[in-house]
Parts: sequence; structure tokens; C-alpha cells
Amino acid sequence: MTLSDAGSEHVLATRLVGLHWETAVALAFTAATRLGADPSRAARAIASLPTSRERLSMTTASGGARFLVDTAKGRESSLEAAFAALAALPARRKLAVIGSLIDFPEGAAGETVARVTQRALTVAGGVMLYGSAARDALPETLADPRVRRYDAIRMLGERVLGRHRARRPRAREGGRRG
Repeated sequence: MTLSDAGSEHVLATRLVGLHWETAVALAFTAATRLGADPSRAARAIASLPTSRERLSMTTASGGARFLVDTAKGRESSLEAAFAALAALPARRKLAVIGSLIDFPEGAAGETVARVTQRALTVAGGVMLYGSAARDALPETLADPRVRRYDAIRMLGERVLGRHRARRPRAREGGRRG
């Protein structure tokens, strides 16, 4: 991001993923410089910040596939930043993996899984459900051919990494309910 401050422009690079970090980064830089930090030193400090391993961090699998990992607190309200980040990433194929969700402020667990799944499908070509999301998914959610349910994380991982035959799921995968 480029930040204009007192007539000067500062380019702030960061390893943080997602536009929702912009305000925090700008405030950190402004606070540091207002407290006397050299702007270039403050910018270097921001650039060196590590990402959280559980909140919107990029990781690459041995086969080259890249993953945007967001495993911290599966609240429906926190997923919007993850979906926005996923939408902004250039990729040939995008899949959203949804596991355990907590807090169901607007209805039952199955209704929350349905809302989250529909939102994920606006930024990804498919949704893979496991954990409580797979258990709580409504039949209508699982009826969408872009939605898959996995009872075991290992089976989901093998599918994501392409170690499974794409058109012939094994019986233990979980498939669709109903």
C-alpha cells in the first residue's frame, strides 16, 4: 500500500494477506512515526512481520499447489475477510474448504453452513465440507454438485492434492448425504 503522510509518500509492503489489514498497517506505521520512529525503519519493520499460521497465510504444498490457510475461529462473521482474500487471489482453480464452524447467531447450524457455503461459492468453484460443517450440512446444501462432503480430513486432503481419481470417489470419502 502507499500511504501519504505529512506530504511524503511511503510504500508499505507486508506479508499479510487480505485488504482488511490495511487499516491496522496504516495505524501501526502512523503511530510508530508519530512516536519518533524513522519512516523507512518503520516500513521495514512492517514488511518483516510474520503472518499468523492460522489466519490468512499462504502455504505451498510439495506438488506446487498454493493454499490460503484460515483456520482460526470458524465464526461466520470472520469468514468475509477470508472470502475477499480468496476472491482477490489469481488462481486457475479455487476451492473453499470449510470445517468446524462455531457460533450460530442467525439460526441453526445447518442454516449457517448453507449461508457460508453459498457465500464461498461466489468466490470459489467448489466447496469441500468436513468436520462439523459436513455433519451439519442440510440436504439442500449437499444437493449442489459443487459441494462435496468429507467425513475424514485425510480423504479431503488427498482429493485437494489430486491424489484421488477425480470422477470416482471411494466409498469412505463420504460423498453426499441423502
